Amino acid sequence: MIVLYNKTRKEEQMFNERCLEILRVLRRADRPLLVREIAEKTNRSTRSVQYHLKFLDDTLREMHLPPLLRSARNGILLPADVRGNASLRALLSERQGNLYAPSPEERSQRIFSFLLSQQAYVSMELLAEQLSVSRATIVRDVHQIKVLAHRAGFRVEAAPNRGIRLAGDESAIRAMAFRLFAHHMQEELALAPQDARRNVLARVFEGQLHAADFAFYERCIHEAEGALSVVFSETGFSALVLHLAILTLRQRGGNALPMPCEESRTPREQAAAQKIAARLSRRFHLSISRAEQHAIALQLSCSGLSADERDFDPSEFTLHTLAGRILVCMGTLLNDAAMARDERLFQGFFAHLRPAISRLQQGVPIENPLLAEIRAEYSWLFEAVREALAPAEEWAGSRFCDAEVAYFVLHFGAALERHGRLREEKRRVLVVCDHGIGTSELIAAKVRKFFNVEIMAAVSRRQAQQALSETAPELIITTVELPKALLCGSCAPPCIRVAPLLTQRDLLRLGSHLPLRRRAPESLLQGVMQAVTRHAIILDSPKLLDELAALLDTQGESAASKGEMPMLKDVLTEDCLALRVKAADWEAAVRYGGAMMQRLGMAEERYTEAMLRTVREMGPYIVIAPGLAMPHARPEDGAKRVGVAILTLEDPIPFGNPDYDPVRVVVFLCAVDKVQHLKVLSDLMVLFEDEGFCDGICARRTEKEAHAYVLGKLQEEI
Repeated sequence: MIVLYNKTRKEEQMFNERCLEILRVLRRADRPLLVREIAEKTNRSTRSVQYHLKFLDDTLREMHLPPLLRSARNGILLPADVRGNASLRALLSERQGNLYAPSPEERSQRIFSFLLSQQAYVSMELLAEQLSVSRATIVRDVHQIKVLAHRAGFRVEAAPNRGIRLAGDESAIRAMAFRLFAHHMQEELALAPQDARRNVLARVFEGQLHAADFAFYERCIHEAEGALSVVFSETGFSALVLHLAILTLRQRGGNALPMPCEESRTPREQAAAQKIAARLSRRFHLSISRAEQHAIALQLSCSGLSADERDFDPSEFTLHTLAGRILVCMGTLLNDAAMARDERLFQGFFAHLRPAISRLQQGVPIENPLLAEIRAEYSWLFEAVREALAPAEEWAGSRFCDAEVAYFVLHFGAALERHGRLREEKRRVLVVCDHGIGTSELIAAKVRKFFNVEIMAAVSRRQAQQALSETAPELIITTVELPKALLCGSCAPPCIRVAPLLTQRDLLRLGSHLPLRRRAPESLLQGVMQAVTRHAIILDSPKLLDELAALLDTQGESAASKGEMPMLKDVLTEDCLALRVKAADWEAAVRYGGAMMQRLGMAEERYTEAMLRTVREMGPYIVIAPGLAMPHARPEDGAKRVGVAILTLEDPIPFGNPDYDPVRVVVFLCAVDKVQHLKVLSDLMVLFEDEGFCDGICARRTEKEAHAYVLGKLQEEI
């Protein structure tokens, strides 16, 4: 337990570790979280989370702070007054000695930290005493460390009546230490005030090193910056501090690195490393070997950002050429000629590229706490950068990890911001699609998700001429070949042909013509709602929330859609599947599926006739991928509820589409309006984008197996 003294009430408040975990999760979140999401993030049961949430509410009220914001649809959000409260911030960053009960992950980290500085065996009893837990608890924690060590390429050696110690590849031991402590440092430093950072770092190593030691490391690195005429990035600076801390602990225990086969660092980096090694030797009374100096030089070369225009050696000239090629490629991919001329972008990108190449060649790990957010917000830009980096990867002989690519994305995102690509007004877009309403809606939704656009209309090829004259679009997105006459003339807008299921390549091509969508976090929407609630009487909360969501363009869904739209797993049961159906032709297959939908209460009999009539009038647009058809009709044609039926055919049947025939899998969709089925449709598109879906479901022997297969594929994407 932790004792918190509230300065305003001078009254003790008690928080256990589980409450602290929940507080951390809520404080880091930029949107409301559901109970199950909190349970997943804290590795607790939902019942346990609910209990501790109630405990948190009671404690916050006693501290005269507002309770947690709760919504059955949205989840749980930490109020702004609580998020910025100084006492709670201090509680999360300044833990109070033995009153703190560490989690299993924190115990494992402390045990590993203690073992790092030892060469002799350490007894289980000593570790139990250090952590104030039972010997049985230590045994369980050590087992987890053994598993991690085995995966990392070294071992935790045990001897009867003596204890345990780290043994094996010294480089592997240090690499695991870096990953373990780097992850924890990022979380701790994010919550700590600037003036408490060194104390936080000292706590990471649990008494093995002190705040004054970390101040010393920082002075050493600042001196190296001056000697090398570089300014280290925040991430690189922290990595260097951590590297020196791990080096100190291992050297104290008499554990030295082996000498590398070759020394490829520049003389300047070697000289800076020698100075750092000399200072470490004097302060900690250590003998720093050439191998350790080489490791320091390697870290220096992997962390630098150029701060001057010094002369470049031949390898840097090559990197300059690579950087220029990459910027030209990005300019082409994004249709942004200013990209190759942006001097600020070139300097920043090159400064990052140099240490990134060094990390890539030397196998130095890197962490990126923003990776998930960058991939979610800028997925198509991420893919563009990944493609443009190919020359650098070919030259280095290896592939950049996603964490490194995400850092590069930030450089290009900032450039797009400077070039006005993220601030442009909405572009008017016309969607032309002969694959049906469902596919048109999916294309429109996906385009809206990533780009700042207004979809003027979604029409068939036959309606394109009229829609073009009525809507005056600035871009046409089409899944079919359009007549050349339609696209001729000085006023004709650009036209991009895409696949019915938009691919990353399609999004990349669209990104060269459309401005990115900038979305506010949903926490902003919640904050506005709270402010309005405090100062006004709201007559219709759902409607207000919808209008605010549209105005702020938030990441979340509107209130009308949250909690009401079913997902595929909600509507698909074993009864909705039929395997190895024998059908004479496409019409018989559609009638079979229509009868299933009628029997299951999804639609009336006339819905089947409407599906057949639509195909006869508009052609085999329902064949949307090789071997896959998706018949459907309009809601007013007899739809009763949102539903899906899936057939696999005994013998493949031609539906009349020369590109995608013959059809083996038929998926029927029933929608009651333009909104309710969108999540189901989105889930279906996840399945359809998997090229192995048709083979996979056709290989299932029973409806039960097929049902499990579909839900399993969806789970893989979560």
